[in-house]
Amino acid sequence: MCGIIGYIGSERAIPILLRGLQRLEYRGYDSAGIAVLEEGRIVRFRRAGKVQDLADELSGNDVPSGIGIGHTRWATHGPPTEENAHPHLDCTGRIAVIHNGIIDNHLALRKRLKDEGHRFASETDTEVLAHLIEAHYAGDLRAAVGAAIAAAEGAFALAVVSADAPDRLVVARRGSPLVVAKGKSGTYACSDIPALLGEASEVQFLADDELAELTAGGYRIFDLAGKEVVRPPHWVSLDPVSIQKGGYKHFMLKEIHEQARAVGESIREKMTEERTEIDIPGLAGLAVDFDHVYFIACGTAYHAGLTAEYLWEEFLPAPMQAMIASEFRVRNPHITDRTLIVAVSQSGETIDTLMAVRRAHERKGTVIAVVNNEKSAIDRESDASVYTRVGVEIGVAATKTFTAQIAVLGLLGLYLAKRRSHISAGRVEEELERLSLLPGWISET
Repeated sequence: MCGIIGYIGSERAIPILLRGLQRLEYRGYDSAGIAVLEEGRIVRFRRAGKVQDLADELSGNDVPSGIGIGHTRWATHGPPTEENAHPHLDCTGRIAVIHNGIIDNHLALRKRLKDEGHRFASETDTEVLAHLIEAHYAGDLRAAVGAAIAAAEGAFALAVVSADAPDRLVVARRGSPLVVAKGKSGTYACSDIPALLGEASEVQFLADDELAELTAGGYRIFDLAGKEVVRPPHWVSLDPVSIQKGGYKHFMLKEIHEQARAVGESIREKMTEERTEIDIPGLAGLAVDFDHVYFIACGTAYHAGLTAEYLWEEFLPAPMQAMIASEFRVRNPHITDRTLIVAVSQSGETIDTLMAVRRAHERKGTVIAVVNNEKSAIDRESDASVYTRVGVEIGVAATKTFTAQIAVLGLLGLYLAKRRSHISAGRVEEELERLSLLPGWISET
C-alpha cells in the first residue's frame, strides 16, 4: 500500500512528482519523499506525515531539475519516521532508491553489505537495494540495478536515480506493479495509472524481472539478461472526474453511487444489441469441456468468487470451489488439462492470485481472468480474459468492483453453459433481460 512516481523530461520535476504522489494518496501511507538531481548531486526531501506536509516544505522551491523520483510509504520495516521514509541513499549519497514491496532476504543482504563496509542510516529493507546497487555500480546504472535485483528475493518494484547518470532513470519490478509511460514533456514511471492523469497516455506494464531505462525522449525495456524487450504500447484514457470526489463527502460514497454505471458498462458490451446472446470474442476459441472449476481470488474478489460458485452450479454440472489464492498456492488442488480456473482481481496484479495462475498453468489448467485492468500481469498470463469496466476505484473498501465482478461472473457462467448446451437459448435470453435491469435496480436502492 504505497506509491511510486518517477519523471525525466523538459519540465521541472518537483511539481510533477508532487502531483503524482497526491493522486496516489488513496493507497494509504504514513510518510512521503522525493529526490531530484541538481548540479551533479542528489537533493532529497522527506517527511513523516502527509504529502501536503511535503508540499508545504517545498513551497517556493526553485530547483530546476527535470529528473526525480517520489514515494509514499506504508511502514513495514521500521516505524514511520523521516529516517525510514523514501528515497534512500547509498554510502556516497549519489544513488537514490524508492521501492514498493518486501525484500525477503534483506537481513542476510544487510549483514553481507555491512561486512563489506557499507553504512546504513535506516531500518528499512529498501536501503539494502541502494547499497546493493552501489556495490555493483561500475558506470552502467541499468546493469547495477539488474545485478541488485538478481540478488534480491521477494516481490518489489523500484525506481533509481544516480548523480553519475543524470540523463536517465532506471526502474524494475518483480511481483509488484510498475508502469512506464511517454508523455508530451517527458517520460514517467509509476505504480498505478492514476498518477499519470493529465501527464501521459502511452504506457507499458512491466513484466516480472524486467527493467526499463527512461530518458527524456522515451523508454527502453530489458530483461535481466540485458536483452531488449520490444512490444507495442498500450493506450489509456483517464477521466479527471474519476479521481475527484465530485461533490461527495468521500470516495467510498461516490463509488457506492457509481455501482449502477459500473455494472451497466461491464455487462452491456458483452451482450448483443437485442440482448438475446452473449458476445465475448476473447473466449470464442477456448475449449469448454472442463470437469472442475476453481474460483481463485483474494479479499473482496474472493467473495465475488463465492457468489459465482452458487450462480454457476445452477447452470453447469461440474464441481465448483472458490478458494483464497494464497491457499490455492500451498494446498494440493486437483488440476488437470480439463480444469478451469477463474482468476478474479480488480487490479490484475494481486500477487497471490498471480502466483496461483502460474501454478494452475504448471499443471496444464485453463485460466480465465476477470480483471479491470487490461495488460495487467494476470490479464497477460491468462488464457483468456473478461473485463469489468468500473474505471478507477480509489476507496479502499471495494464497492463498484465487487458488484461488477458478480455481474460479469454471472454472465460468464451463462456463456459457458450455453457453449456446453446446458441451457437453452430462451433461458439465456430470459437471464440477459434480467441482467440488463440490474443497473436500474441498483440505482433505485
